[in-house]
Amino acid sequence: MPPTNFPIPIMKRLLLISTVFLTACASITDGSPDAENNHASIPLKERLVNPLFAEQYSKAMTERLTELVIDKDPIIEDEKKARYVEDTKRYWMDIDRKSRKLQQQGLTGQFVGDKEYVIGEALLINNILFLGTKFETDPGPELHIFLSEVLDPRDLEEFPDPSFVDLGALQSPYGAQRYGIPVVTNIDALRTVILWDNQLKRLYGFAQLSK
Repeated sequence: MPPTNFPIPIMKRLLLISTVFLTACASITDGSPDAENNHASIPLKERLVNPLFAEQYSKAMTERLTELVIDKDPIIEDEKKARYVEDTKRYWMDIDRKSRKLQQQGLTGQFVGDKEYVIGEALLINNILFLGTKFETDPGPELHIFLSEVLDPRDLEEFPDPSFVDLGALQSPYGAQRYGIPVVTNIDALRTVILWDNQLKRLYGFAQLSK
């Protein structure tokens, strides 16, 4: 639980974030990223559902609050505010721990570029594919995200392979995002995330997923 001695407005916000995050940890199953349609407008509570985003955000928050103490910031001289900082730091440390634990339940991989620039991390868990905050690629006319049983798509003579599942258009060439996976019979065999441009018929990059 978040600290209990916060001012009421702050307490309400933290309770809301905590509820959304913990609910996602317990039941990420439906794969319906409605809020992802407009990447720029996603509120923080929605972004925290992504364990990769939650880990980076909570680490950054924890480090910032720790710096206040190390630097002997004047705000720490106020006992109430010092207690607030310490309680908030513990809260975000817990979110960090939960997000990393959730990631361990899924499959992760790092993107490798082929003919184009692609970097970042992917996480597949309970029928949802998450991309991390450091995901970045060169824009393309019609970039799509695919999942495939093929380990290395560079070995294919023709695209798409029958095992491919199209998750839709890339939401953004930059930053964290998520994609619901439709009901398929080969979900356990899908081990590679592929970034492909449908117009250019060009492989941008891929990420091989594993425990």
